[in-house]
Amino acid sequence: MFRQCATSDVLQLLRDNWQYYSQWFDGSHMKWQSPEFLESSNGVKDSLRNCIVRTTSRHLPLQETVLPEIDRELKDGCSIPAVCVEDPSHSDWRFLSHLGVVTSPDIHYYLRCLAEVARSTGADIDKVAYIYEKIQSWYQGNEELIRYSLP
Repeated sequence: MFRQCATSDVLQLLRDNWQYYSQWFDGSHMKWQSPEFLESSNGVKDSLRNCIVRTTSRHLPLQETVLPEIDRELKDGCSIPAVCVEDPSHSDWRFLSHLGVVTSPDIHYYLRCLAEVARSTGADIDKVAYIYEKIQSWYQGNEELIRYSLP
């Protein structure tokens, strides 16, 4: 579907029907689920996470993106891997976290933004400094992740 339809349309379809689709993503602890169901569920999750989607900067696997407008400071003048969706502030988009999309302003968000800025040319130095400040604010408890992730 992602190859034939707009990213925002496919994700809107998932969002509008999440109560049905969520059984494939949530509740893996339930006893009624057979090993075959769990294997199939993991396959569906992996397939969706790896689908190539349009972002504000380029095409990426869904699991490497972030929800738009998480940090308004980075809205303009900064290349971030924000997946294209309508009404990104709507709380129902939080389901995308099941597919690897970062949906909150945490260390993962700022590391993904920094990685994307590092790939782009002509980045706004003030935006880069802002991202580094945010990463520094999340340093405590995330030292290994930061060391491993920094470009």
